[in-house]
Amino acid sequence: REPPLGIVVMLRSIIAVLAGYVAMAVAVLVMFRIVTQFVTLEPGPGLLIPNAILGLGAALLGGYVTARVAVVRKAAHVLALVVVVLVGGVASMIFFAGQEPFAFQLSNTVVGVLGVYFGGLLQLRNTAASG
Repeated sequence: REPPLGIVVMLRSIIAVLAGYVAMAVAVLVMFRIVTQFVTLEPGPGLLIPNAILGLGAALLGGYVTARVAVVRKAAHVLALVVVVLVGGVASMIFFAGQEPFAFQLSNTVVGVLGVYFGGLLQLRNTAASG
């Protein structure tokens, strides 16, 4: 006996947002591992730009994956991941205040939110162009 369609769609929705988040996390870990093979990263203001670039790449991937995996209302799923990244970033700023420079925390949050949004938008435009 097959599960009701509503449950399948709901599970696929949850999986879409989780897949985007996991894609972001894995991308950050992989890119960090690759970069540190070639460069010694010293904490400080000079790390802000490379950190933002790596974060943007990961966030673009996360938004793209979320929109790709979602079956219905793809934009809503991307916005759900945007909210997850925003809430996580704000929570990080509150709970880890003083442990990491505020500029890094703010940059991570803003870059994450924008990257997820534009990564999802890229996938939505690709879908519209091909379909």
